[in-house]
Amino acid sequence: MEERDNWDNLSHNQEFREPEGWSHASEDEERRAQEKEDQERQEQDRENQEREKQEREQEQENEEQGKGDEEKQTKDDREAESKGMESHIKKREAKNLDEESSTVEDPARTLGRGAEPQPAPQTISHPPARPRKKKPSKGQGEEPNPGEESSQPYSPEKEAFKSFAHCRRACAVNMECFQFVHYERTCKLSVSFRLGAYKAPEIDVDEEGTVTRNVTFKSGGMMDRIRDWTENNACTVAEWPVVQ
Repeated sequence: MEERDNWDNLSHNQEFREPEGWSHASEDEERRAQEKEDQERQEQDRENQEREKQEREQEQENEEQGKGDEEKQTKDDREAESKGMESHIKKREAKNLDEESSTVEDPARTLGRGAEPQPAPQTISHPPARPRKKKPSKGQGEEPNPGEESSQPYSPEKEAFKSFAHCRRACAVNMECFQFVHYERTCKLSVSFRLGAYKAPEIDVDEEGTVTRNVTFKSGGMMDRIRDWTENNACTVAEWPVVQ
C-alpha cells in the first residue's frame, strides 16, 4: 500500500460523496446504533459461551454417571455369575454324594480298576462388555440452530466518503481497483493507475482569519495488484500515438 499526502492520482472511475442531508449528528446516531448492536452481539456471545459451558459440564456429568452405572452393572453381573457357579458346584457335589451312597461296589471287583475319570473342568465365560455409546463432540453431527442469525455482509462503499481509511477499504474489497483518492468527504476509485501530481490544500479564510474550509487530498494505491498486472501484461513493443 502506497500513501501520499497532498497528492491527486487522478482516480476517476467510481465516486462516493457524502449524501445530501448528511450531518455529523446523523453520523453520531449511526455510530451509537452500531455500538448498541456491537454490545448486544457481545452479550449474545457471552450467553452462548455460558450455555455451551453448561452443556459441556452436563455432558461430562452424564458421562461420569454412565461410567459409574456401567461399572456397577458389571460388578452385579460378576456377583450373580459367581453365585450361580457356587450353586452349580454345590448341586454337582450333592449329586455325586447321592450316587456314591446309592451304589455299593464290591472291593474285590474294584481292586486294580483304574481311577474313575474326573469330570472335565467347566469354562466360565464372562459376558462381553457392553460398548459405550460415544457422544458426538460439539459441532459434529449437530443440526445448525435455526434461531441463530448470520452476520450481514459489510458494504464499505456506503461509508467510503467518511475518511481516507474508509476509502481504502472500499478499494480493497473491489478486486478491480488499483488506486484511490480521498478529499472533502469524497472518495474516488480507479480501475487503472496513474502517477498524478501534487495537489496543494484548498484553504478558505473569512474576514476574521478563521479557517472555514480546508480541503486536503490524499492518494493511495494497491501496489501488489499493480505489480501483478505489470508482470502479467509486459510491454514488448512501444506504440506511439500518431500526431496529426
